Amino acid sequence: MIGIINRAFAAFVTEQLGEAVWAEASARAGIRGERFLTSEAYPDEVTFQLAAHVCDIASVSLDDALSLFGEFWIKYAHREGYDPLIDEAGGDLENVLRGLEALHTRVGLIFPGSDVPNFQAQGDRSSGMHLLYTSRRTGLGPFVQGTLLGLVKHFGEDVTIVREPLASEGSGTVERFTFTWTSASSAPE
Repeated sequence: MIGIINRAFAAFVTEQLGEAVWAEASARAGIRGERFLTSEAYPDEVTFQLAAHVCDIASVSLDDALSLFGEFWIKYAHREGYDPLIDEAGGDLENVLRGLEALHTRVGLIFPGSDVPNFQAQGDRSSGMHLLYTSRRTGLGPFVQGTLLGLVKHFGEDVTIVREPLASEGSGTVERFTFTWTSASSAPE
């Protein structure tokens, strides 16, 4: 994982669960006092090990923690000044969903060594949209769902998201997210 994700995860844990939880989880993971460098690539195992320890200490499921962290990620990206990436992807949820692939291409250029996922959007606001997520990593579907929910909240839209895992094996993950807008929010502003 790229360092910014680990930095955001540390902020999420300390702000949502307390500094003591982060201190104990990082001590268990053997990374006492280490500050993650924003653009440095770290082994995925570091992030997953930290998450597992946090979940154990806080008695929360990994899927729930990743989903909540995904929502937090959107707020964190905003406060850390990464809004231009979202703004370039589009001015509303529909256009951001269409621009996620390009956004992640830019992220890959900004953070060399990052292993960015792929996104393909189909459909539209009136008929519903499908977002196909593929990644070489496994287990991050709940994080993606959380980030998508964070985007829904960011844009203040009334949307239902249904997550459908299609494949998840050692070779990666494929999931489909279906977005349905309520009639009151179906027309762009």
